[in-house]
Amino acid sequence: MIPQTRRAVAGLDLSGSYRRCSGYSEIDIGSRRIAVATCLYRNEDIVSTIASRVSVVAIDAPIAREARMRELDREAIRRGYRVLPPSMQGMRMLTQRAWKISLELINIGVEVIETHRLSLDGY
Repeated sequence: MIPQTRRAVAGLDLSGSYRRCSGYSEIDIGSRRIAVATCLYRNEDIVSTIASRVSVVAIDAPIAREARMRELDREAIRRGYRVLPPSMQGMRMLTQRAWKISLELINIGVEVIETHRLSLDGY
């Protein structure tokens, strides 16, 4: 059961830097309508926006403790998906940021899932 205070699911297209927009959208579960569509910048703003209203957030970024190729990345490449190595400089920043934000969200009870939007093209 979803807590009454957390009546939304969300998606976050995380940028590697707080200086650039991280696209954020939120869908109200009851009405099944987009409740929020905005840019968020700082980690604190991302976490505080999600904390009280969202039960599940899908983050479009590699979520890993270490910025290195994972078996998941290798399998995606074998299947023909374009996956940038988490060890690349920009991807390293993105991976580290995603890891930090996801830990904060998990610690306050938000379910975090990793998504790769380009893998969904064609579905």
